[in-house]
Amino acid sequence: MFNNPINRDLDRISLLESRDLVLRAFKSLHQRELGANKATEILSHLSQGSSYNKAAEVADKIVRPLLQYYSVSALSRATILLLSPNLREASLPARHGLNAVGWKQHLNTGGSWLEARIRVTEGTFSLFGEVTSNKHFIEIYDNPTNKYLPIKVLGSTKYPNNFEFSVGDLIRRIPDLTTLYEAIVENPASNWMCNISDNSNSLEMRITSNHLGMPKKDAAAKWLNIHDDNQIEEISTNYFGYGSTAELKVMLNPNVA
Repeated sequence: MFNNPINRDLDRISLLESRDLVLRAFKSLHQRELGANKATEILSHLSQGSSYNKAAEVADKIVRPLLQYYSVSALSRATILLLSPNLREASLPARHGLNAVGWKQHLNTGGSWLEARIRVTEGTFSLFGEVTSNKHFIEIYDNPTNKYLPIKVLGSTKYPNNFEFSVGDLIRRIPDLTTLYEAIVENPASNWMCNISDNSNSLEMRITSNHLGMPKKDAAAKWLNIHDDNQIEEISTNYFGYGSTAELKVMLNPNVA
């Protein structure tokens, strides 16, 4: 049984079902008071998202994905309203903005479901990326201080017109699904354990191998958007008591943090 990744953060999200906390969060973000009607809209979506997820936990596996979709959709709309000072419920897109591209023909002709394509159009998905500036928060264990530190990684604010990706592109990048993906596909996922150290004017990242080996140098360079060959090299590190381990040593610009 694989845990629902949503549950990890749902307790923290549920705190925002308090009107006082929503009012304070909005004022902190936008330096203005939140109107009563818009506060009700935000709280309604937060409550719906939480309720749908709780229902999904006890639902039959056939209907569970639909309830989880409703949960994520409601939480996304609440986030959009909270982060957008002027948007209101009536102006939110009705569509989710993700279209299956030729799935019937692709699957009927023996195509892999991992290679099935998804196209991004105007809708909740692209608007969510825009209002959040497409941010991703990564928790990194900081050994000297013994706590987790959030690292903010910025991407493009908007998706290109008709941007496409495959189901595999998405699944192999979700840490919670790494074990499941690798067990089914028997290929490495696109996320790796690594050690990061701050070397004054750069960040050194060492990507370690796992039971399926280590990512190829050119593949890692593509994932990390590295164009300089001098920034990435294959090395062998000897860890006391554990022997020699193959690693990829990557030098990153510190302004990614």
